[in-house]
Amino acid sequence: MAALVVAFFAIQAGFHGFTASLPVALVKAGLPDAEIGLIVGAAAVVQVPAALFAGGLIDRFGGPRVLLLGGLSYLAGALLLTLPGAGPGAPLVTGLLVAARVFQGIGVSMTTPAAFAIVPGLVNRSRLGMGLAQAGAAQNLTMAIFPPLSLFLLDAAGLQGVAAVIAAVVAVGAVLVIRLERSAATTLAKTAAKTPRTGDDGALVDRGPRTSGRPRWLGFAWRRAWTVPLLVIVTMTVHWGVVVSYLAQVAEPAGANIGIFFTADALAVFVLRIPVGWLVDRIPPRPFILAGLVGTLACVLLLLPTPSTLLFLVSGFFAGAGGILVIGPLLMVMSHRSTDRDRGSGFAFFYVAMALGNAVGSIAGAPLVAAGGFVFAMSALGISGLALAALLTLADTGLGSPGGLRVRPGATAGGRE
Repeated sequence: MAALVVAFFAIQAGFHGFTASLPVALVKAGLPDAEIGLIVGAAAVVQVPAALFAGGLIDRFGGPRVLLLGGLSYLAGALLLTLPGAGPGAPLVTGLLVAARVFQGIGVSMTTPAAFAIVPGLVNRSRLGMGLAQAGAAQNLTMAIFPPLSLFLLDAAGLQGVAAVIAAVVAVGAVLVIRLERSAATTLAKTAAKTPRTGDDGALVDRGPRTSGRPRWLGFAWRRAWTVPLLVIVTMTVHWGVVVSYLAQVAEPAGANIGIFFTADALAVFVLRIPVGWLVDRIPPRPFILAGLVGTLACVLLLLPTPSTLLFLVSGFFAGAGGILVIGPLLMVMSHRSTDRDRGSGFAFFYVAMALGNAVGSIAGAPLVAAGGFVFAMSALGISGLALAALLTLADTGLGSPGGLRVRPGATAGGRE
């Protein structure tokens, strides 16, 4: 697990290194709010087809190879932003920025599900929640460190300077992933003769290519049991699309440090992720999810008054705490409702759901921001999305059971899905 955690931390800098710095750079360049929202939201839009494609790749070729492919996409996006045409006022700024965001969207759609798909092969099934929490903590630590660091670099060296540093970090992560893939391949070769490739006990390292069963090549799998958890993710993530695309536009004129929001968010997730992972291995997920939706609502409400650094600190903490109380349990639910043959698709759909929520908030927020400003867009999209997520959580009876598993009508305890 340690090798995966370190590699994932470095790789994810390719996305979180631009979470705060890119919209702030666009605001300073004088771009209109709607154009900023569309540029930033391009990553979320491309995630949907890219994640579906990634799910089939993970099921077919295994997590480490797809994690490396996503890291290379991040590297391409960062290198594009080191070009002179990515500087403020350059003629090609919009085209280059959109292209860079597309690569970043492809990167996150591959790296995140790939990393989580590796975890069940590294830990025992009874510790799955904890293992997923450890991998997620690496991602959250990246988000805690790189947004404020990127803003410092932005002031010192501009967007190209930010991109150069992020490219170097991602390159280190890619090297670590190559070593991880070789280690996994060696472990697989040693255990393949003794251990069946099928089963779901989590005893093996990620099993690599799946060649048995119905061939899907690059196609993805689908299970009905995934539907409600994924819809919960879509609806509760809408507010985040508004935050990422439009919060900088109200923070900069007010002199509030937007980097504090993302740092507080990530630190809250980092602190709570391991305890939540431990608890969801023992307690049904529904109470955690509902508590997380309440915490996220507190974040949304705190973002409605005039921005200040203190409000960003508190609202960011609620955003992180609420988010992990929802995402942590649902990651475990998705894994338990999957098998080795389709878990890559399951985690890919999970991040498709997050991308859809972000896209709705970012793109649907553009006309709402133009009509009534940030407060109007956040109120209309964020609050309604959280209310719908709560109703969906109550509707899925399996979320009230240990592990989030659903018992089929008339089945015994072993007849779960």
